[in-house]
Amino acid sequence: MLNKDTWITGIFLAVTVWLIVFYPAILLWPTVSGQTEADMVKAGLLASIPNIVLMRYFFVKKKHDKTAKGMLTVTFILIIGLFILHKFGFQM
Repeated sequence: MLNKDTWITGIFLAVTVWLIVFYPAILLWPTVSGQTEADMVKAGLLASIPNIVLMRYFFVKKKHDKTAKGMLTVTFILIIGLFILHKFGFQM
């Protein structure tokens, strides 16, 4: 599946990687930072870093532009969504 250059592969990969990093970050945030609550925006931005690294890998090394564009689209939507939720006061 990862050898196919499709948007669906990029979307699936971006969501999967983001969730794999986001949920442990939310669970460990109060322990590591000493705060009583998790900061969802910071954890979401932290979870976006592996997506950015994978995008570069698919753009430069593998020349899978459609996969990387799918990852870019999902990462962009997730980051904007987090900032919108933060603006309206949503907290975990």
